[in-house]
Amino acid sequence: MASITKLFCILLIVGLCIPVVVLIWIAFAPNTDFSALYGLSFYSSAGQLLNSTGELIAEMLTIFVSGVLLLCILFLTHRMFKSISQYIDPFSPENAKRLREIAFIIFIYSIAQPFLKTSFYDYFAPKITMQSSFNVAFIILALMFYFFSMVFDYGAELQRLSDETL
Repeated sequence: MASITKLFCILLIVGLCIPVVVLIWIAFAPNTDFSALYGLSFYSSAGQLLNSTGELIAEMLTIFVSGVLLLCILFLTHRMFKSISQYIDPFSPENAKRLREIAFIIFIYSIAQPFLKTSFYDYFAPKITMQSSFNVAFIILALMFYFFSMVFDYGAELQRLSDETL
């Protein structure tokens, strides 16, 4: 399982190179008409065609920030699976802490993503009115990870008590 998360991390890092390359390209050639260039079309995360360079910059920055947070989650997941594969007991305080950290990152993402996307669009494409809302599914997912961390804490405590009795 640890090798799968490592593979996902590598793929995500490669995927994060795309918005970075586009942002660097825009920085060095700000007047590039992307629609005339090799017939390239860029779409927003909502599936709408991006018509201006400002929209493209805002969308690429949003994708980059989201990707970095996802990379942090995958890194923590990799460390958790690695520790589970090395030790017999998955219920450890370290794994519970990692689950809490994952829950915190997901919660921060669910709160910050709409604000960041709106801020990026306000700054780089002021003519576009962007409305974002909180994604309740991510908040619920963060709560679920937090509750799982509590289960792992309880399992670690039960394991410790069981080891002390023997």
